[in-house]
Amino acid sequence: MSVRERVAETLARVIASGNGKAAPPYSSSVYGELNVPMGMTSQAYLALYGQVGWLFGAVSRIAEAVADTEWKLYRLEKGERREVVGHPMMKLLSYINPFMTGNELFEAHQMYMELVGESFWYIVKGKTTGKPVEIWPLPPTRMRIVPDAQQFIKGYVYEFGTHHIPLETNEVIFIKRNNPANPYRGIGVTQSIAVDLQSEKFAAQWNRNFFFNNAVPSAAVIYKDEITSEEFRRLKEQWDSKYRGVAQAHKMAILGGDARIEQIAFSQRDMDFWKQRKLNRDTILGAFGIPSSVMGVAENVNRANAESGEFVFARWVIKPRLSRLRGKLNEQLLPMFGDKSLELDFTDPVPENRDFILKESTEGVKAGIMTVNESRQMLGLNKVKSGDVFLVPMNIVPVKADKAEAQMTTPIARPKLAIDRSLALANDEQRGIYWRQFVLKTEQQEKPIKSKLVGLFNKQEKKVLAKLPTASKPSDVLFNMREAAKDFKDALEPMLGEVMADAIEDAENLVRPENPHTDGYKQGEDESGLLQLVSGDALLWLQNHSAELVTLINETTREALRVELADGFVAGEGMPQLAKRVRGVFDDCTRRRSFLIARTETIQASAQGHIEGYKNAGISRVEFFAALDERICPKCESLHGTNYKATEAEGIITVHPQCRCVWVPIVD
Repeated sequence: MSVRERVAETLARVIASGNGKAAPPYSSSVYGELNVPMGMTSQAYLALYGQVGWLFGAVSRIAEAVADTEWKLYRLEKGERREVVGHPMMKLLSYINPFMTGNELFEAHQMYMELVGESFWYIVKGKTTGKPVEIWPLPPTRMRIVPDAQQFIKGYVYEFGTHHIPLETNEVIFIKRNNPANPYRGIGVTQSIAVDLQSEKFAAQWNRNFFFNNAVPSAAVIYKDEITSEEFRRLKEQWDSKYRGVAQAHKMAILGGDARIEQIAFSQRDMDFWKQRKLNRDTILGAFGIPSSVMGVAENVNRANAESGEFVFARWVIKPRLSRLRGKLNEQLLPMFGDKSLELDFTDPVPENRDFILKESTEGVKAGIMTVNESRQMLGLNKVKSGDVFLVPMNIVPVKADKAEAQMTTPIARPKLAIDRSLALANDEQRGIYWRQFVLKTEQQEKPIKSKLVGLFNKQEKKVLAKLPTASKPSDVLFNMREAAKDFKDALEPMLGEVMADAIEDAENLVRPENPHTDGYKQGEDESGLLQLVSGDALLWLQNHSAELVTLINETTREALRVELADGFVAGEGMPQLAKRVRGVFDDCTRRRSFLIARTETIQASAQGHIEGYKNAGISRVEFFAALDERICPKCESLHGTNYKATEAEGIITVHPQCRCVWVPIVD
C-alpha cells in the first residue's frame, strides 16, 4: 500500500470513528498540533539549544545524566524481585537500531523532553514474533496527533516534507510533560522561559556586534555647516578605513574642521551588561532546577554546598525524570514482550550520604535493632562469621540472630535499668528523676516490640504479594483478618504482659522498698511466672486490650491496602504497579506505624501495670506526672499534677500516641 493510500485510509477511519457523537471541545484539530507561546515554532525552541550557551549546558547536563543511568530488569516472584539477564528487553535497550546506541536514544529523548516537553518512540516489531526489535526516536516537530472522541488519541501522523505517514497507537510510545493548556501535547522547560532565552540570545548578539563595530553607530559626527557630496564621500571612506572592524574598534577619532562627535548609543557599562547576563543565567538554571555548582559556577562554592548541589540535582532533577520514563516503559513497552511479571527499574542516581549511612548503621547496632552483619552490609562490607548477633543495650550481651525472634515471642529479657527504690517522690526533683528512669526503661522495652511488629508486617506483605498474580479484584489480595489477629495476638500479648509485670513489680517496690517483691517474673522462667504478677483484673485488661489492639492494627492495614488496590485496579495497572502500591502500604507499616505502636503500647501497658502495683501496695490515689521536657504536649501539660483515684485512672495514659507520661503514687 502506498503512503497516499495509507494516509487516506487513516483519515477515513478517523472520520468514521465519531459514531455520530459530538466530540468534546478539546477534540478539535488544533489540539493535535504542537503549539508554543511567543509566536515561536517548535523548531525554533530546538534551534535555541545550539544558540544559547546556558541552555545548551543545562539541557546537555540533564540529558547526559539520564542517558548514563543503568537499567535492570526484574521478575516478580512470590513478592520478591529477581534480576533477569539476557532478556530480549535488555538486548533491545543495548541495540536500539543499526545507527544508534541505547545511550544516544535516552539522551535524544531527554533533550526533546526539556526543549519541547515531548518524545515519540517508534517501535519496530518482528514480522514473525510481533515483539519489539528496534526503537527509533521521532522528532516531535514532525509528529501530529490525531484526536478521537472515544479513544482520546486515534493515531499519529509523521510529517516529513510532502510525506504524511500514519502510525497506529501501538506503534508509538508517546512520553510528555503534562501541558494544562493542551491535553494532547507536552510543554518543555524551555517554553516557560522563552523571553529570558531570547534576551540571552540578543544580549550575546549585541555583545558580538559591539566588538565587530559594524552598522551600529555609537556616535555621530556633526558638522556645523553643510558639506559637499565630495567631502562626504571622502570622509566616509576615511572613517571606514580607520575605525570600522574588529581591529579598529574603539580607537580615538581625530577630526578636522568645525566638527564634533555626539554620543548616541549605550555602552556595556551603561546597560549593566554583566548583571543582565548573570540574571539570565540564574533564570535558566532555576527553571531547570539545577544548582549552579553542578554547572561549574564557582561563586561561593565549598565542599559542603557542592555535595549538596549534587544531591539536589540527582534527587529533584534526574530521579523524577527517570521515574516518568520508567512508568512509560513498564506500562507500554514491556507488555509488548508478553510477560506481565516483569518490571524495569533504574539504579538510583541519588548519591549515598556516607556519613548518614555510617551513623545509622552504628546506631542500629548500639540500639540492638540491627545485627553486626546487617550493619556491615549497609556499609558495603562482607559478612563475618561472628556477625549474626544483636548487641543488646545496657549490658552488650551477644544474642544469636536466629534465636532472637524466638526469644521475642517468649518473655523478653528485662532491661538492667531499674527504678530507684530509695526515691520518696516527696518533691518535684525526685519525681523528675523517677520520670527520667521510667522513660529510659520503656525506651528499651519498646525496641523488641517494634522489631516483632516489623517481622509480622513483613510476613503479611509476602502473603499479600503472593496473591497478586492470580487476583482479579482487590478482595482477592487482602489478608485473612482472623489469621492476622491470631498471629499478632500470639506475638504481642506475652510481650505486653512482660511490660505490665515489670511495671507492677516496680510500683510495689517503689511504695514498699523495705519489703521488696520476690523478683516475680525473671528471665528464663516460663509463662507461669508472668501470670504470678499479671492475674485477675490485670490479666483481663491485658487480654481485652491486646484483642482490641491487634484488631485495630490489622483493620488499619487492610483498609489502606483496599484503598490502594482499588485505585490500582480502576486505573488498569499491571502487576509491577500493584506490587509497588502494596510495598508502599507495608513500608509505612514497618517504618512509621511499628515505632508508633510499640512506643504507645509500651507506655500504656506500663501505666496499667503501675496502677495494679499501686493498688496491690494499698495506694488509693495517684498523680499524673507529665513529660516535662521540650516534647510535652499542651493536653498533657494541663493534666500535670492532677490527682485521681487509682480505680479511676485506668485508660487516661496514654493521652495521645507516643505519650510519655507516668503515674506516681500519693503516699499518705
